[in-house]
Amino acid sequence: MGDIAFPPRYDRKTKGLLLESYESSIQQSIKIIILTQRGERLGNPNFGTDLGRFMFEPIDRFLISDVEKELRRSISKYEKRIKELDVLVEEGQEFGSLIVTIAYINKEQEKEEWMSMDINLSSGIL
Repeated sequence: MGDIAFPPRYDRKTKGLLLESYESSIQQSIKIIILTQRGERLGNPNFGTDLGRFMFEPIDRFLISDVEKELRRSISKYEKRIKELDVLVEEGQEFGSLIVTIAYINKEQEKEEWMSMDINLSSGIL
């Protein structure tokens, strides 16, 4: 049994909501946390990250450290299905881009998992 996919989608085969694996659900949740600007979610204005404050800033070791701290804080606070969170941020190939790698232990299965995603701070859109 899985969790409901987000955004919710209809599965024609089962004639119900599309389900995704527990692991995929955690990764989707982490992406939502990272890409939601703090203050954007109605009813929960503290949800998400404040990565917008880093937009258009020069990428250096101080910014990378601050982004890692922000991601670690937000993910730890809002994704309770994981433990032993590790966040690594590196400068990407494109101007203003960061490569974010997140490693964690899935609490339910006691399994180490990781994910990676690109974030572009120069586009004005996270």
